[in-house]
Amino acid sequence: MGRAQVRETLTAHLPQLSLAERDRRWAGLREAMGRRGLDCLLVWGTDRFYGMGTANLRYLTHIAAKQGICCFPREGDPLAFVENVHMYHPYGPYLLSQEWMTDVRPVTGMEALAGAVRDLGLARGRIGTVGYGSALRQHIIAYQEYQ
Repeated sequence: MGRAQVRETLTAHLPQLSLAERDRRWAGLREAMGRRGLDCLLVWGTDRFYGMGTANLRYLTHIAAKQGICCFPREGDPLAFVENVHMYHPYGPYLLSQEWMTDVRPVTGMEALAGAVRDLGLARGRIGTVGYGSALRQHIIAYQEYQ
């Protein structure tokens, strides 16, 4: 079974939001980033606190992973690092189960994320971080990751 057949099979059985909805969300976020002078957002997601920690990541990427980080530039295509390397064999399910994101990579550490930021030309840009936190749960971005 080829990748196109796998994608068709997966997406037929999973709820799908439209590309128009993606474009609406992304345009609104980019407008807000522009008002705040942000060049890029790093959006963390984790299944901590009963999965609520993935809400921002899911909203932005349409990827239902247990963990991940989206690098969302104000201009250009975003990319996401989700789940571990072993989850990508024989296919990358997070690339094949949705149509919003075209660059989905396994989580291999913060150096890969830093490299992606550098590759986008944003190493000296103004970068915002988005995690999850509430009155009941502390923020999910670990100090080591933030550093």
